Amino acid sequence: MGSGGDHYLMSATNRTKKGSPTSWVWGELDCATDTTPSGSPTSWQWIPRDESVADIPTGTEDDWTWTEADCLIPSVDFTITVNCGVGGIITPAGPIITVDAYSDKTFTITANAGYNISSVLVDGFSEGAISSYIFTNIIANHSIAATFAINTYTITASSGSGGTVTPTGISTVNYGASKTYTITASIGYTIQNVLVDSSSVGSPSTYTFTSIGANHTISATFLLIPITNYTITASAGGGGTITPSGIVTVPEHTNKYFYATANVGYDVAYLKIDGVDNPVSYYTFNNVTTNHTIVAYFSVIIAPPPIHEETRYFTMDTGGNGYEWLKDDNSYASHGEYYISKSGDYMVFWGIRVYVRTSLGVETEITSKISALTSRSTVTSNYVIETSILNMAERILANPTDRIVVKVYAMVDTDSWRLLGVGWSTGALSAEKLLSSTWTIYYWVRRGYSGGTTYGYFGYGDIRPSRITGFRWQEPAP
Repeated sequence: MGSGGDHYLMSATNRTKKGSPTSWVWGELDCATDTTPSGSPTSWQWIPRDESVADIPTGTEDDWTWTEADCLIPSVDFTITVNCGVGGIITPAGPIITVDAYSDKTFTITANAGYNISSVLVDGFSEGAISSYIFTNIIANHSIAATFAINTYTITASSGSGGTVTPTGISTVNYGASKTYTITASIGYTIQNVLVDSSSVGSPSTYTFTSIGANHTISATFLLIPITNYTITASAGGGGTITPSGIVTVPEHTNKYFYATANVGYDVAYLKIDGVDNPVSYYTFNNVTTNHTIVAYFSVIIAPPPIHEETRYFTMDTGGNGYEWLKDDNSYASHGEYYISKSGDYMVFWGIRVYVRTSLGVETEITSKISALTSRSTVTSNYVIETSILNMAERILANPTDRIVVKVYAMVDTDSWRLLGVGWSTGALSAEKLLSSTWTIYYWVRRGYSGGTTYGYFGYGDIRPSRITGFRWQEPAP
């Protein structure tokens, strides 16, 4: 058996030497060879002097004879480094395995469930996907490493006409994973049967493979649903058409679009859909599952009354000297005039008030320019043009026969305002309403001074017609 320390006793030649076995080294004491002896080292023993049997030594070293070998071989330890990847084991496990010199060592490589041996490296060089390896006659350090790969499997999905199985085709999945498939029928079809690995699982809309450890197949067949037709009755009132029209056949679960078209002078009023009014000109019946009706109605387009902008002339209203300032046919008649007077030499001021007068003589004032001294005249001979610019708001008239009345006022010096005559008016307006605009009203006045008296005159219509410009109005609705 081992001689103790770091040496093996290899063969006996009956030579003796006292002292520790550590004093023996390779090649000393007439060693005949430096080769490893045959046989097992355990057959070599310590033996006492003059004795032929093995025994456990007692006493001191000097009482024992070392049976000398042909040579003494140092006992050397070597290491094997073991590195194992995920998915399997190497037996014996590492990371460091110690072995005797000139010995052999066997390693077994085993993949876990769901994995396979990918590669085995011995001292950095691939040995392939082997399951065991033996190191023999070990006289150096070594290494062994193994990697593993998870097993993969395929699922093949297919479908007949009338629907789909998704994902379709061949899918690759890892060991132990799950995979869900969706079975969808096309419009007008239903799922008839689903086969998993050639066995029916009924007609589900989804199927999940779990804990996958083998290849699989999934397929589906679909059944055409008998078609049911429904009718949509479409018609139109006067003034337009509806498209399509008449009795329209529509397959179940489909959609149908209708639209109305108005004739010239008409507009689409509404669509009556299944008896309910809808203020639209088109409509889509979606996912039809019953009969329906649709009727288009139209309304006459009424053009808005025309709008006018013009100049309006005035005629004498009533009273005075009985002369017209401007005739209805815009021809001029004899002049008429009104005046005020005051002894002394004074300034004369002018102003106007504007009214709407109904056919019954009811007047409503709509604006005034006499609240301030808006104009004045010192002319003593010829008539001059006075103007009043008025911003008019929109106004609805009570009747198209209403007219505009302008009354002219004069004031001498600081006296009170006085109406010159009874006013001047347009003819009947024939209007529904007066529109917002800026009016400019022109009228003719003169200041006179004679015999120590100041006069304020208004008149002379035969050569100076009074008028409104910027007059905007709208005709009555038909």
